Amino acid sequence: MKKVKILTTGGTLFQEEENNVRQVKDNSESMIQKTKQILKTYANIDDIESVYNIDSSDLTPEKRELLANNILRMEAQDPTKYSGYLITHGTDTMAYTSSMLSFLLKGLKKPVVLTGSMIGLGEADSDGPNNLVNAIQVSTNPELMGVLICFGDKVIQGNKAKKEDTGAFDTFDSPKYDLIGRFTQAEGSATKKLILNKEQVSKSNAIVEKQQTELFENLHAKVMPLKLVPGMDLSIFDYLVQSKVEGLVLEGYGDGNVPTSKEFQDKIAMCIAAGMVIVLKSQCHTGPAEHKYEGAQAVLNLGVISGMNMTSEAAYTKIMWLLANKNKYNTKEMFATNVSGELL
Repeated sequence: MKKVKILTTGGTLFQEEENNVRQVKDNSESMIQKTKQILKTYANIDDIESVYNIDSSDLTPEKRELLANNILRMEAQDPTKYSGYLITHGTDTMAYTSSMLSFLLKGLKKPVVLTGSMIGLGEADSDGPNNLVNAIQVSTNPELMGVLICFGDKVIQGNKAKKEDTGAFDTFDSPKYDLIGRFTQAEGSATKKLILNKEQVSKSNAIVEKQQTELFENLHAKVMPLKLVPGMDLSIFDYLVQSKVEGLVLEGYGDGNVPTSKEFQDKIAMCIAAGMVIVLKSQCHTGPAEHKYEGAQAVLNLGVISGMNMTSEAAYTKIMWLLANKNKYNTKEMFATNVSGELL
């Protein structure tokens, strides 16, 4: 039976509801035992480690780095010990973690699967058991590699995932890339079968195959997202420079457009002159940022980088990863390089 390392981080899966408020409880051990009972027939999962037990809104870059480095160290010690890794995680920031891990674990040629639940594992109507069972099958699948989210019945490339609904059991989707796979249940059958999208799997795996794993430290936290809105106070850019923000993910209108006004363009030039790396992407969930309009073309000429068809989560975490390694990589060139399938 294949062996999977399970890393738990808390989230709704391990939370309990009290007075209509979901709370983190000191219950890791009991929830781990529930997890073992659910998964014991699918894989050898005796090796479960609680990395931390927190709400995912409290996850910092340092905690994501710790998660990645734990996996890399286990791989360095014995790359044949585990067929894959399963990470339980809260849904609110799961897409940020899966995106960041796709860069921190680039080149890892086995699946690292994130899952969780919308209702806690201790509740009768929890979606947790279904998600855990599906995720363990993904984490032992020899055809898959890289970071993935398995939630509901969907399997999504980690740096293409977005949380799209506040309460639905299939809350995650992949608006800019087809699903990697989906679990389906044949009529009259009690079990579900994973149907892979072979074309997407092949594309994603080809990127992973080209990369080598590396141990990273000191993720760069001085990165900010900024969504443009009509009539916004442009002094925000002065504040960003004064605060020594080094990376900015700017979400423009439509296909990645920005104002043509001299005041706006001058603010962008000021940020670039201060050494800030600016990525311009679209606010739209689907479609690439093609920057066909005058305002966008002007800031690209100033040195702004196109976010192309990346999700906000992938753009934010990629620039954070690159700034942490700016002595190693040319930030602008590497941002345009397909590191882990984020540009597919």
